[in-house]
Amino acid sequence: MKIKKLVFGFSVSYLIIFLLSFCVLSSTCHAADELKIGYVNFSVLFEGYYKTEKAEAELKDEADKREEMIEEIRGEINNIRKKLGSGVLKQEEKDKQKGVLEQKALQLNRVIRESKRELESKREKSIRGIIKDIEAVIREYSGKKGYTLVMGNRDLLYVDKKLDITKHIEDLLKKKELKENGK
Repeated sequence: MKIKKLVFGFSVSYLIIFLLSFCVLSSTCHAADELKIGYVNFSVLFEGYYKTEKAEAELKDEADKREEMIEEIRGEINNIRKKLGSGVLKQEEKDKQKGVLEQKALQLNRVIRESKRELESKREKSIRGIIKDIEAVIREYSGKKGYTLVMGNRDLLYVDKKLDITKHIEDLLKKKELKENGK
């Protein structure tokens, strides 16, 4: 049975939710003295992380290889078009070349689609791995330093610079790079 009674213009269920929320928030305010809050600029961490640059270079190499393959097919298509436009082919050979041209055009479209999809998939996988690495370092640092809450910059409008731990995380990521690369 739904409660429909109104108290001060609110349904009783909304009023109960509001009062419970108020109680939780007021008890949290008393505990706020115990909170240790930090902030990281995740964009800076992501851009500066060595694996980001490495992943971008790998993706560029892969994209360049695929572009070479695409250009090779386009060259074949252009050669067939030149043959067809030359006027020296017999009708039988023209028909054959038109079929080859259609197949090459389909191949080109397929290679472009597959390349785009595969590169995007590799990019997303790389990004997820990088984010996972950075978040692990943030969690480890936060746990060791006793942080109760660490926020990122995505939806924040203002943060006091005293809460910014980005530089500490950057330093840890650089130490991780040195350790992983054996330097």
